[in-house]
Amino acid sequence: MKKLKKVSLIILWCVITSMLQAQITKVSLQASGLTCSMCNLSIKKSLEKITFIDSIIPDVETATYEIKFKENAAVNINEIKEAVTKAGFSVAKFVFYLDVQKVSISSDKKFEINGTTFNIFEGKIEPKKAIAAFQIIDKGFISDKTFKKYKGKIKATENVYHLIQTKEE
Repeated sequence: MKKLKKVSLIILWCVITSMLQAQITKVSLQASGLTCSMCNLSIKKSLEKITFIDSIIPDVETATYEIKFKENAAVNINEIKEAVTKAGFSVAKFVFYLDVQKVSISSDKKFEINGTTFNIFEGKIEPKKAIAAFQIIDKGFISDKTFKKYKGKIKATENVYHLIQTKEE
């Protein structure tokens, strides 16, 4: 009987973990400071070192990267930002796509993924939509010019990201 309970708990943990980890489906990242295609390659190589990333599709003209993740991988958005910074560039825009049916969003528009809290600063979740796009508006995830727009309105807190819902598909 004890073995059956133990196996049941392990299976339950695996199911819950895979649900948590499959919440963020992809990221669209725009970098700044690029001057040539070699800069683009430098960022791509830095991102490729991240173990939970499955594929990266760069667009040299717009300096954007569509990043998809390995199935059931725990996504660390800060690690993605740090990879761009380590390559010598900065993030101008960071949008992630979230399966909102796999998260519990509180009445004060907060939700948690893998110990990180997300606070929806602007936007409304439509219950009919499975995937919603959110832009992170914290320093280091947007351009300095855009950050000035939100600077006095958000409070920087460790492990809390502020979001605006976008219409990107």
